[in-house]
Amino acid sequence: MTSKTAHNRISDLAEKFKEYNERYETIKDERAVCALAFHLLHLELSDALKTNVLGFSDVDWVAMLSENFANRFFNAMNAIDDELKNTTEISTHSDFYTKSDCKPWIDVYLAICTKRSYVFECLMFPLSAHIGYDLPLALVASNESKETSRINDYYLINEVLAKRIDIVQQAIKNRYHGNIAFLDKITGQFDEFLTNYGIRVSRAVSWYNANRILDSKSKEHALSSIEKSTRSFILSVRKPKKMFPRLINSTLRTLIPTGKKWPKQTLNATYSNKK
Repeated sequence: MTSKTAHNRISDLAEKFKEYNERYETIKDERAVCALAFHLLHLELSDALKTNVLGFSDVDWVAMLSENFANRFFNAMNAIDDELKNTTEISTHSDFYTKSDCKPWIDVYLAICTKRSYVFECLMFPLSAHIGYDLPLALVASNESKETSRINDYYLINEVLAKRIDIVQQAIKNRYHGNIAFLDKITGQFDEFLTNYGIRVSRAVSWYNANRILDSKSKEHALSSIEKSTRSFILSVRKPKKMFPRLINSTLRTLIPTGKKWPKQTLNATYSNKK
């Protein structure tokens, strides 16, 4: 039996993200938004590997990293969904939270699914957890060779994903009717995070943190740091330290509707990759 090519392996991940998107849309769960974003980004990466015009040195390593990265999302969502079958409420004080190895994703769930949230946040908070927490750990799990540098292939992945983030935002806005551009003003000018530059910088930090984890002297501090970073980011958006921005944020969040809609049709599998 012939093993799957790298681009097919990533295409399979895209389809799995699509399944999560459809599942969450059915129950009107805000995690559908990030599942759609990850679906679209994996379609882009699959196409890039199929033609390999960018010149990846090791497409199988790219596929392995992508699988390790995506599986952290799938495992976290499955853990949260399993817990929801047994309880009516998840909290940061529960045994599930304190014993969990996916705390950043629980923080995201609590922020976007149990409290009033905008589509902008339903994309931004999950990206923070996925890039800031999942990616360093996926890089560590994919560190099978100390003799081969992976930095250029990692840079090329950044090229693919960062350049498509604007199109992903537009697709999410079209599907869920979220006024992403307007809401960044409410949430404290965090729009830079969802730009070509912002994605590159955040992924560069993940590379740095992966190397800190691989160093025994800095491992413990690095793990603690990436576990806390998503919650800190959410709080910086929801509860700014300065009193006036916090008051404005709270008032506007109370007065302005989320503008969120839930599509009646399933996700169009013929999403266009036209540049």
